[in-house]
Amino acid sequence: MFTTGQKLMTAEELEALPDDGNRYELLEGELLTMPPSSESHGTIAGRIMRRMTLADPDGKLGEIISADAGFKLAVDPDTLLAPDAAFLVRARVRPPGEKVGFGRGSPDIAVEVLSPSNTASEMNRKVDYYLRTGSTLVWLVDPQGEVVTVYERGKEPRFLRGDDELSAAPILPAFKCRVADLFV
Repeated sequence: MFTTGQKLMTAEELEALPDDGNRYELLEGELLTMPPSSESHGTIAGRIMRRMTLADPDGKLGEIISADAGFKLAVDPDTLLAPDAAFLVRARVRPPGEKVGFGRGSPDIAVEVLSPSNTASEMNRKVDYYLRTGSTLVWLVDPQGEVVTVYERGKEPRFLRGDDELSAAPILPAFKCRVADLFV
């Protein structure tokens, strides 16, 4: 295992950190600090969640989860990621009384809106973790390039832009939108 010389952190230690206005994730035990998102970042994530809601207005297919929720994907060293938007199919949604602590495993759809501080290496590792631990779809949304990179388990990445259609099938079949509409 590669370490950077810093002490690796567990999900329990992360959960015990005081609230300082930042969001944190763990990637193989390494603490990642994420300052509050920009307005553009939040707007794009909000548009995606709104379209998810329109695709499943009654929530019969599953639950939409915001960036405030973390998913524990690996243990020892711990990996805990909080995508900017996520969708969990109904069969995997825990009953209300069991929704204590972090989500277990990957969401079925994980959406990451890129920030200037994200590195290619970090994002590649996150995508790999999502797909290896159960996500069917991972979308990397690049506001600067106005591109969505779609990762689907077992398939080559696709790069969508402009009039290309972003689809969440087979997880959320009614979710379809023109990529350009995410960036207006």
